[in-house]
Amino acid sequence: SKSWHWLDVTEAFRPTRTLLWRLAKSWQSEMDEMAGRLQNRCVALTPLCVVKLFALDDTRTRSQRSAFITVASVSSTQTGHNAQNAIDGETQTYWASKFDPAPGIPEVLELRLEKTQPVSGVTIDWEYPAESFDVLLGLRNKWSLFFKADHNSLLKTNAYGPETLADEAKIIMHKPNPEWGMIEGHGLYGIRGVSVDEA
Repeated sequence: SKSWHWLDVTEAFRPTRTLLWRLAKSWQSEMDEMAGRLQNRCVALTPLCVVKLFALDDTRTRSQRSAFITVASVSSTQTGHNAQNAIDGETQTYWASKFDPAPGIPEVLELRLEKTQPVSGVTIDWEYPAESFDVLLGLRNKWSLFFKADHNSLLKTNAYGPETLADEAKIIMHKPNPEWGMIEGHGLYGIRGVSVDEA
């Protein structure tokens, strides 16, 4: 008989979990950002358009200006949920960290861009989100802070910062979200997808 892993079981409930998340949280910040950056997807942010925008986001279709990225390194993984899953473009796979990250010791996902290029944004599609995390951009192994979040409660992060020339990106996760980054009392991080946008 098959031995089920906690992450395998929760996978079956992902659609319901995602829907409840989005219904439970305030959409105001998301709407403000969509109004400013996604005007090309619909004329006005009507309720129907909101549904369409979330549907478009869930397809995880890459924009034509998204950079090709590969995994350079990762600090930990769960069996069956390796770091490659964070960039494979598949909606049914994700990277997951080890359980119960030690306080003060961050989990790190480092990504390599195909070429040196100006970066305008980094999008993170969370499965088990970090409450506190940083996004760094690197050029020839010299790193600078691009985006910082201390109280994240969103399933998807659209990280925008100053246009930066980079050949690498790094997501440094400091603390799991106490509500959504948990399984059976164990904290962890999980990422379904990452995309890096060219300026």
